[in-house]
Amino acid sequence: MHQIFGQISKSGVPAAAIVLSAILVLVTPIMSLSAATTAVFTVVTGISSDMYLIVYTLAMLAHRKYRLSNDYLADGFKMPAYRITSPLTIAFFVLIFASLFFIQADIVGAIGAIIWTLLFGGITFAHQARLRAVTRS
Repeated sequence: MHQIFGQISKSGVPAAAIVLSAILVLVTPIMSLSAATTAVFTVVTGISSDMYLIVYTLAMLAHRKYRLSNDYLADGFKMPAYRITSPLTIAFFVLIFASLFFIQADIVGAIGAIIWTLLFGGITFAHQARLRAVTRS
């Protein structure tokens, strides 16, 4: 599957990935044909906005790991007051995400974002493990 989406067309665009994205975007209008248009909109937008919280939290955690690595460039991009602002930012994102479970309309989106993260995180983890196994042998 990676080979298909990793290919670039003659015009220099990832055509297969764009087609898949377009197909996935079409899911929302198809879902909205049901009587529960507002509910569908709430679920889709809830999951996507909740994913931003997860992605930014993961980016902050990656930044913390980067700061401890040998690849860290002391003269590169610096987060102001890193030792204070980094954990505070992560705590803020976690608090906001946790608060979604106290709002009835946001619970489905929060659970959907968690499922999405675990599903695709698991797929990516398994794929990376397979690649490491192939390179070792």
